[in-house]
Amino acid sequence: MSSNSKESFDDVKFMKELVHLRDTQEAIQSLSAWCIKNKKSAYKIARCWVKVTKKVKTEQKLPLFYLLNDVVQHSKRKNFNEVIERTQSVLKEAMPHLKDETICSKVRRVLDIWGERQVFPDKFIKELVAILESGKKKDINDIVDSFQPNQLCTQIKIMKALEDDTEYKLKTLSESDVNLIDFDENLLRQKLTDRQHGNDFIGEVEDSRKKLEQYIKAVDREITKRRQVKDLLEQARKYYDSLHEEANIVANAYTSFGKKVKTVNKKLDVKIPPN
Repeated sequence: MSSNSKESFDDVKFMKELVHLRDTQEAIQSLSAWCIKNKKSAYKIARCWVKVTKKVKTEQKLPLFYLLNDVVQHSKRKNFNEVIERTQSVLKEAMPHLKDETICSKVRRVLDIWGERQVFPDKFIKELVAILESGKKKDINDIVDSFQPNQLCTQIKIMKALEDDTEYKLKTLSESDVNLIDFDENLLRQKLTDRQHGNDFIGEVEDSRKKLEQYIKAVDREITKRRQVKDLLEQARKYYDSLHEEANIVANAYTSFGKKVKTVNKKLDVKIPPN
């Protein structure tokens, strides 16, 4: 879209951009930057977004949600509170249209990130999750029929391996020559004494950057797996509770049967005198 922020907001033109938004990082970030630049029209932008999200096919809904995610996260970092508020006002309306099983898990992942980064209040995030997952909870009978204990054991082992990988990458990051989080200016000046030292330092920074990216990816994988294991553990609890309930029914039935047998024996003893 045109970068001229002085132009009046064109609803039709913007919605056309949304309908044809490509699912690429470049396209999403470009339109996101336009939305932020035109933040004075945040209300109209939000309303157009929710209208299009309701109407487009499922495969187009995810790029639109990623667009919204990019807008709100950048707005949060820059304290554009009006954009956050206007976006928040349409999210509950849009969430029922993002429940398709082909995109639901990815939408949920974004909601989790919002919660971790405190983009919106925790209570509001929980309300969005409730809307997203309403009607999608597994029935207890489905859980009992499909749950496999060995699958839980396998996933726990995978989670442990990812945890070990995260710890290893954190260790290699902490051992890097350059601390990307907390620069020591005095030490930096001592290193940058000539061109060669400058080139060496650039190489060290690049190496540390790669290690930091690897660590972030490892953390993300571990968090995702932990959520999966948490869901499986909840299913396991319901599964074993169900088995325990069934065992109690069987045990009570045998106890009742045993009492009946004893009663019959007593009656027989009375009617059949001993020799």
